[in-house]
Amino acid sequence: MIVIISDDKKENIGKSLYQYYKGKSQEEEVEFVSASGLDIKPCYGCEGCTYKTYGECVFRDDMDSIVPLLMEGDTIIYTSPMVWGGFSACIKRIVDKMSLTGYRFYNYKNGELVKGTISKMTKIVGIAESDKTTENERLSFENLLKEIGNIIDVKHLGRVVASSYASTDVEKLALEVAEL
Repeated sequence: MIVIISDDKKENIGKSLYQYYKGKSQEEEVEFVSASGLDIKPCYGCEGCTYKTYGECVFRDDMDSIVPLLMEGDTIIYTSPMVWGGFSACIKRIVDKMSLTGYRFYNYKNGELVKGTISKMTKIVGIAESDKTTENERLSFENLLKEIGNIIDVKHLGRVVASSYASTDVEKLALEVAEL
């Protein structure tokens, strides 16, 4: 299953990818979640999801409706406007709480701490939309996705696209995700 979680207040790449996948894939399930307007509180780092209510945040919010999709999706795609080389606040809160889908403890693999995942996720993708991205911001975003992918031990891809993207850009992104 492909799960697209999008901050679509100011951008539409998430909706465009969803429409592309729905039109191309008859056998693969595709889910779209608009993060705009959801009430998702920040992760407080209390570790309650690790030691008290394993896999479930002790602070109840709209993340409860997203966690089942994160558990079932093999490809998770986050789309967001570029903000300081990263995701928007609403997507960042979801990414932070994605630790709910991780193993309780870290392992050491290839010289890095790796948490791994208890979900079906094999790929994580971040797509940021921006018309005024510096090279440092682009690298920061791509490195952010690399680190997230390394920590949860899945394939990863970070891309920055212009807000004037075309349907051919959407197809190119979808093919890049498929080839991961």
